[in-house]
Amino acid sequence: MVLSLLKFFQNSNSSSRDDLNSQLIKLHADLQNTEQSLYLAQTENQKMQQILQNLPDGIISVNPNKQIVFINQKALNLTGLTKENLLGKPIDQLIQFMEKQMNLTFFNYCPLKADDFSGMIFQQPNIKLVAQKEAFVNLTTIQISQDSSLICILILHDTSKDKNLDEMKFDFISLAVHELRTPLTSIKGYLSVFMNENKDKLTPEGLQLLNQVHQATE
Repeated sequence: MVLSLLKFFQNSNSSSRDDLNSQLIKLHADLQNTEQSLYLAQTENQKMQQILQNLPDGIISVNPNKQIVFINQKALNLTGLTKENLLGKPIDQLIQFMEKQMNLTFFNYCPLKADDFSGMIFQQPNIKLVAQKEAFVNLTTIQISQDSSLICILILHDTSKDKNLDEMKFDFISLAVHELRTPLTSIKGYLSVFMNENKDKLTPEGLQLLNQVHQATE
């Protein structure tokens, strides 16, 4: 290669050498610009991934083949799985989403639209996520058209704490009602016996008052 270039320079005239020098300089400049653009793109990509990793919501990116191409730490915490378990694998083989005991298919929560469409394509609260761990999330899916390929971005807002709090409230109210009804049942029984045994001794006003108390225990 080097010998060929030397022979070319020896056999070429000054004008040809000048043209070649110009082309080599332009090629070198183009290579430098390409390298700089690549470096800037890689830097921006790293910044974006760092931002996504630190978001309070889970983020999962999936390609049209259902393969997971990105997942942040919050989503890993929700699923209980590792990147090694998930990256490059079909999402519906490792993570299930359920709405009211019904399994959602990939195309339920990622209904891809036309290639040039970018925007929200699915949103549903109180979705149950089932993987290595279980959680409740508000699920939003966004379609992005990128480099002639479609990407679904799943946003998982963790509502498990709210769900657990609601269950605790329900349990407390159920227990309180049960505990309250137990003495009320006893009072009702005592009143019934007392009224039957003493109805002839009670004044109309007293009997009416006891009837009102008895009805209040219903």
